[in-house]
Amino acid sequence: MDDEYFKRYAELREMVKECYVDQYILLGMRNFNDDYDKVEKMPNCILRIINHHCRLTKEHIALTLWKLTDIQKESNTIVTLKTYLWKNYEVHSSNLSKENREYREQKLTPIRKKMLAHNDIENSGVELHIDELFRYLEDVKNVLNRLCYETIDNRVKPLSDAEIFNIRLCYQPNLHSLYSYLSLLNEDDASN
Repeated sequence: MDDEYFKRYAELREMVKECYVDQYILLGMRNFNDDYDKVEKMPNCILRIINHHCRLTKEHIALTLWKLTDIQKESNTIVTLKTYLWKNYEVHSSNLSKENREYREQKLTPIRKKMLAHNDIENSGVELHIDELFRYLEDVKNVLNRLCYETIDNRVKPLSDAEIFNIRLCYQPNLHSLYSYLSLLNEDDASN
């Protein structure tokens, strides 16, 4: 068993799981917003809360994905985990796809720089589309799973589709229920 490897892998795995939580929160918001009748009846203050929550969630997933794929040697990232495995076990594994390495440089890195300087992603000049973030997340998950070597430490486990499905079951419907409840409260207040 290799405690250092386990610690690094487990931390990255949790970060990827956080990104899936963000993904299903964003999908839940998109599903809610697709129900025009409910959205049309909501007061502006609730819509602003939902939009703010959506923006913060999108920022969180973008910055977490950037952190997962950072190339600085001091950070615990997929790159430094790959280096660790190579140095200690001569294990070689694949990188993110070329398309996603370019996406990181063109979209996520400018956002990270703007966020550090001004704490404002919305005015970074880079437009984030959640479907692009989700594709990037899927590639990050696949690369991380390829860094899962139970022969080195049997405590590491790949992030399974079943775990991701459970995250979806937990977050997406509950968020939709929350916003539907807020909408119903608003309708009750309006009728009184």
